Amino acid sequence: MPFLLQRGGKNVPLEVQRWQYFLLKSKIPQAGLIDAQFGAKTEEATKIFQIQHALKPTGRLDAVTLQAAEELGYAVQPDNYYDDKMDDTYPPRPKKISSPSNNDRNTALGCFTFKHLLVAPHIADLFAEWEKLDLLHLIRTYDGAYNPRYKRGKSPSSKGHGTKRSDQTSALSNHAFGSAFDINAADNQYGHKPILCPLRGCTRELVKPANDLGFFWGGHFNDVSDKDGMHFEFAEF
Repeated sequence: MPFLLQRGGKNVPLEVQRWQYFLLKSKIPQAGLIDAQFGAKTEEATKIFQIQHALKPTGRLDAVTLQAAEELGYAVQPDNYYDDKMDDTYPPRPKKISSPSNNDRNTALGCFTFKHLLVAPHIADLFAEWEKLDLLHLIRTYDGAYNPRYKRGKSPSSKGHGTKRSDQTSALSNHAFGSAFDINAADNQYGHKPILCPLRGCTRELVKPANDLGFFWGGHFNDVSDKDGMHFEFAEF
């Protein structure tokens, strides 16, 4: 059986995100934000989709509406799709890549001023791959691709300092190099276990394709206190 959705129903959050993304991609802005809530806006947008395709405007993602959407490229998943993805062992930690050190980044990218552009093509390739795999519905927010700052708790005193090269300190965040970014930050707080499938904001399905393209996921950091489910960083310099 496929996932069916409706306002007030027992909906699977990530499937609501999938449907909301599809409605927005179908140029139905009434869907509003991708918030994993099948509320009034999603119901209205569903009715608009149904009217556009000569279907009864129930406002529900029912079997007939699902079939029409599938013919337009909507990915219909069976209701056991998340059964092997619902605990903290998913996704498995990659064996071939790890989080890069500050020295790795300095060696590969040099002083970070203006060098953030070097990783931009890799990030573009990753988003293209996520789109190809029909995973963009999982991305609610995107932040921090280039944020020149120190690591948490490592910034200098309030007095600051003068100009300093990135290879003169080990305390720079890799966001300063433009080699890291954050997905669904509000749902995946730093230092907490990353959100599990199929809850709102879960990033776990994004991880394997990211690993394959040389990105490491913060949810695989060794230290429990450093777990960072929002965080993706380029690691294959």
